[in-house]
Amino acid sequence: MRIHRSYLINVDKIKEIQRWFNGKLMIIMNDKDKTELSTSRAGADKLKQLLNL
Repeated sequence: MRIHRSYLINVDKIKEIQRWFNGKLMIIMNDKDKTELSTSRAGADKLKQLLNL
């Protein structure tokens, strides 16, 4: 799923989702580095719809 024009993620590898500024979300991935990615506002809306949040 595309969460930002720079980020394409596998939603099965999401470890945690945190609320961020201006309606955005911070995605923490389930990898060894615990990669943190910020969504766009539109990406946050799409992710919320997909995960029923």
